Amino acid sequence: MRFIYNTFLLMTFFLLAGCTTSQLSIYDFDTKKPIANAFVYINEHKMFNPFNVSDIYLTDEQGNVNISESLKDGQVSVFVGKEGYDLNLFTRNFEQQDNIRLFVKKTACPKIKNLFIRESLIANARKKTLLRDFYLYCSEKKIDFCEFPSRKIISIE
Repeated sequence: MRFIYNTFLLMTFFLLAGCTTSQLSIYDFDTKKPIANAFVYINEHKMFNPFNVSDIYLTDEQGNVNISESLKDGQVSVFVGKEGYDLNLFTRNFEQQDNIRLFVKKTACPKIKNLFIRESLIANARKKTLLRDFYLYCSEKKIDFCEFPSRKIISIE
């Protein structure tokens, strides 16, 4: 009986360990005010991991977005864009419990020309509308969507 109890406690610990929240907060670089309804595209990249996660979100009215479902510990690239802003790129190591503040510039440097989209994101039906809107935003900025890993330019209509 003691074995079953200990096993149950251990399983509960591992389940709860994965219940951390990671939040990104997006702010304007000049005004330091939160940016609502900004696109946040996250691309996880770990060496030797064929199942790296990519996902797209939209910030809330306070400029926040919960990225827990797609963020594991490790290095990610975060692309942030909104009408009136260039697409900004942030690459760094994140941890699951991090609450990160990113400051977006209206004119980004360097300019992004290609954005690599993973097939898993394209196939995700619940994100299709958001991805289409992000595609239109990128098209206006003359940024090509490219399939990863083939680098073939794709069109999402």
